Amino acid sequence: MEAITLGNDSLKLELLEALLSKKGDKRINNTWFEYTNEATQQNFNAKKSKTIQEANLGTNQFIALYLISAIYYGDLEFCEQIQIQYMNSTNEVSQTTNLKYKLCRTFKGESFVRYRVVDNKIVTKLYLIYKRWYEAAKAKGLKNVPPPLNGTVFKWDGER
Repeated sequence: MEAITLGNDSLKLELLEALLSKKGDKRINNTWFEYTNEATQQNFNAKKSKTIQEANLGTNQFIALYLISAIYYGDLEFCEQIQIQYMNSTNEVSQTTNLKYKLCRTFKGESFVRYRVVDNKIVTKLYLIYKRWYEAAKAKGLKNVPPPLNGTVFKWDGER
């Protein structure tokens, strides 16, 4: 993604708008997994079994938020893992990739896997935050706004 490091503000703003349109896309994203560091990702890929571990997957709408932040930072490794941390209702730190563990189903003797999307209230809040941030970036320029989650209760796992 050369646009992350080489693109001008106009191109980046177009990409941001396209990524914000992914809200509601709850399909599983099979391109981006948990780790952002290439060496760690390769090590993870080498160790994983033939099936991808569900805890390391995210929905398209969630991965779009990660890519928006990556465009802002100009770096895919701005955080360590593609997970959002936040305080839950019992004041404990929770994390989300917007997916719940897989549910195995059997139908007429054939097994298949479905994933249950969770944390939609969290993702809805995140999209509101990112939309407001995008509007500010459009008005002031990307270099003149703080990171998208700055000043919120949310943060990317290991964000710089």
